[in-house]
Amino acid sequence: MKTHSRIFAFLVMATLTALGFPQDLKRLSYQAYLIQDKNSWKQNVALATQAHQIQPNERTSFDLALMEYGLLNVTMVDQDERLFDAYADGLEKRLKALSSSQTYGAEAKALLSSLHGYKIAYNPMKGMFLGPKSSGLLEEAFAQAPNSPIVLKMMAGNKYFTPETWGGDKDEALALFQKSNQAFEKSGKE
Repeated sequence: MKTHSRIFAFLVMATLTALGFPQDLKRLSYQAYLIQDKNSWKQNVALATQAHQIQPNERTSFDLALMEYGLLNVTMVDQDERLFDAYADGLEKRLKALSSSQTYGAEAKALLSSLHGYKIAYNPMKGMFLGPKSSGLLEEAFAQAPNSPIVLKMMAGNKYFTPETWGGDKDEALALFQKSNQAFEKSGKE
């Protein structure tokens, strides 16, 4: 499970750095990522919430979604389902709203797909219903932005964590991770 948590953490950091996140939140999220600290992530969510309240727009909403996603990711380390449940519904609503965005739509769909994956990790029985939904969202995101580093990274995670019986493929996951890394480098962002 620790290996899976580290991969989730890597996905989060790749996501946070992909979109030129505001420097203070970017630095704080990187620190929280390094130490895998829930309290640091909660503080980041609070800062992003405050920024969104001051200037409510798609950008600040997406920044907040990234912070919430980071917090939910770190709950996987110790299986803190209570904390996960406290934030998952709000994040899901935010990502659904952003999924129609011209700017953030593909990335929002990819993150929403990954959120469904987290829900499956907490309750494998949900896999029968959320698995196809997750895959469908990723397909939509990929059709919308096939070169997005975030979309590629989330697709890689999906292929890695999905059982082979339902389309998972570790080799394909590795290829997608590599393609995502190249896309991050090409975008000129950390």
